[in-house]
Amino acid sequence: MASGWVRVERSGRSSPNAHTDFIFAIVGEELGLIGCLIVVGLFAGFGLAGLHIARNAPDRLGMLLAAGVTSWVVGQALINMGAVIGLLPVSGIPLPFLSAGGSALVFTMAAAGILANVARQSPSADDRARAPSKRPAGRGR
Repeated sequence: MASGWVRVERSGRSSPNAHTDFIFAIVGEELGLIGCLIVVGLFAGFGLAGLHIARNAPDRLGMLLAAGVTSWVVGQALINMGAVIGLLPVSGIPLPFLSAGGSALVFTMAAAGILANVARQSPSADDRARAPSKRPAGRGR
């Protein structure tokens, strides 16, 4: 990434676990800073969407599920990216949705399915607008 914003020059060295634990480094090597910013932006978008789903969940269980799945996936991504750039020790945690397979990918995809189900169960904005207000009748302010 040191060679510029878009133009990428290969160093000739390779990480021993490039396809698993250090996929973020390969994204940086192949796609440069722009590619890394896109990956970080996608995880930030996942986090914001998950928090929105948690806030609009129909019940407490849905809220806790959505918040838990979101913090798990985004936290795992932050730990992996921190290890790749040298801020955290290497722990072997894969980058969600991008690292090569295994059980971590299966469970991450299942968690994303649970998050999608909570979002589907949530009332839409139109339904909330049409619902009667739950304000108690009383003095008018």
